[in-house]
Amino acid sequence: MAELKDILEIYDNPTKKGFEYYEVSADIRTLPEIVVSGFDAQAEILAMMFQDNGGKDDWGTYYGPMLSGTRTDKETGETEPAYNPDYRLLTKEQFLYWEKRAHETNNPFLKMRYLGLIYDFKKKVIGEDADFQRVKYPYVEATIRVVLEGYYHHEVEGFFYTERAMQCSVALHNQTLITNAKHALFVLDNKTKEDDKHPGLWCRTFLLMLNYQSVFTEQEIHQLVDEAESRFQRINDNVQKYGKNTDEYAHLLKEQAEVLCQYYDKCGDATNVERLLNQVCVAINLAADVRGGMWLHGMLNQMQVLYRKYHLEKKANQLYVDIQRTGNDALSEMQKIEIPISLDRKLIERYINDALSGTNDEVLQRFIVSNIPNLAIEKQRQLEESKQSVLLDLITTTTYDEMGNPINHVGVGKDAEEQKFMHGMYQRMTMTSLFLRMIIEKMMEKQIFTFESVMQAFADSVVIHPRQKLLFERGIRAYFDKDYIVACHLLIPQFESAIRTLVASLGGEILKPDQNPNDGNRYMALDGLLESEVLKVVFPQDVLTYYKNLFTNQNGWNLRNQTCHGLVSADSFNATMADRIIHAFMVLSKLEAKQE
Repeated sequence: MAELKDILEIYDNPTKKGFEYYEVSADIRTLPEIVVSGFDAQAEILAMMFQDNGGKDDWGTYYGPMLSGTRTDKETGETEPAYNPDYRLLTKEQFLYWEKRAHETNNPFLKMRYLGLIYDFKKKVIGEDADFQRVKYPYVEATIRVVLEGYYHHEVEGFFYTERAMQCSVALHNQTLITNAKHALFVLDNKTKEDDKHPGLWCRTFLLMLNYQSVFTEQEIHQLVDEAESRFQRINDNVQKYGKNTDEYAHLLKEQAEVLCQYYDKCGDATNVERLLNQVCVAINLAADVRGGMWLHGMLNQMQVLYRKYHLEKKANQLYVDIQRTGNDALSEMQKIEIPISLDRKLIERYINDALSGTNDEVLQRFIVSNIPNLAIEKQRQLEESKQSVLLDLITTTTYDEMGNPINHVGVGKDAEEQKFMHGMYQRMTMTSLFLRMIIEKMMEKQIFTFESVMQAFADSVVIHPRQKLLFERGIRAYFDKDYIVACHLLIPQFESAIRTLVASLGGEILKPDQNPNDGNRYMALDGLLESEVLKVVFPQDVLTYYKNLFTNQNGWNLRNQTCHGLVSADSFNATMADRIIHAFMVLSKLEAKQE
């Protein structure tokens, strides 16, 4: 019967190179079940399941899980992270087994794995630090040997292992290991220093030096900088030769410029940073005819971000002219996506009849309540949409203004999920605006929803300040006259006034001191007012989130800010926009008047 040692002998051979860890576990799984289920075989399989350089986000470690997700408690409904494998389930016996195997094997690739797991997890799991002589030092030695003798399967793995060796050597303050790790780095660098096509490789050498610059000599640093400058010049020569026919060299030049800029920025050398970025802009403009306005627009925006990153504000501002010039080109290249929707006439009629059943007051009440987005339902819809389009959900969405300028990146940073939720809520409101308009038109036909009925709803309302009543009245009149430009421009600021009046009537703050208190106070804007604690007593969270999305959230409809800053074109002031503003006011109309 085949035994575990038969498999291990194959991989323990120091001549066995270029294999993946999963190959070891796969071969072990071919053994008889009685062998595979044993402690030793299970410890071997488990050791091979962890992922190199994959644990930073989940555990703050070097090794990470093969799979990660969530697990839901069937009784409580609460979710928690779930991992396979999970380092928290490791045992002292497994650490002892891996340490024994590390000193038995003659293959540094296996030795690196066994010792690496002990180094990474032993203290986190059982509170005992890994031994320096038996684990830490030999682990780094094995890692360096893996790089120098080419045991890795893919070229990029060599850089991962070198970075790990450097990280551990510096943490251990061991000069011998640091010197050997640098030697491994320069061996890899020698393989890539003439490579101009694969920035994923040559960038890593330079960035590793930047991250651990204090342990490199001036000579070593200058060697890597000179190599990077030589590559930049070679790529730039190709830009001049072929840049009008391809964008390949513009991208390569940008990659090399970005790593060099990090070095020069550390040195405080703004002149060289500007030189590199300027040359990249030239390369981008050369390739514009090949790639078109949308590509050029996106690349110029990226360059503006880079100029700002390195405090070259004047150069960043100068790019606005080119960005605005290419904005219309970018928009003209975008294609409208039309999605036909089949509407069942009988269902639509039933929907309208249900909405208009009952007394006038009941119809208006139903209209107000049913068109407030329900947070629980919105979250469920967002989840369903993300499941239906998993890859699309992972891609950052860029929103543009009507001139083609990029405004927001949706789905980035620590608030990524909140950004996507608010953007999704806005999109769903715009898509269902057709049904909102249907109901409003029917209510108008039946004289349920009229100028007079709206004004009557606010006759005794605390939210309309007497001094603002004429402006509010003019805005409502314009809405019913279908003069949506006037209606929206009048009603949006009046909504902010109404919220301010409401907050004040409830005893909340509507002023905040200037940066210099001696300068006095200033009014809180709508976004600040909607965060007022007093409103949380009056409104459920559904309404407050609705108002934030509609008027102030940059990932939502954001009508207040878009309008006040003059970013909305004339044709966007339409029934779709006005209907929502009117509905927002109608929610306010249900507040009971209170005398102070």
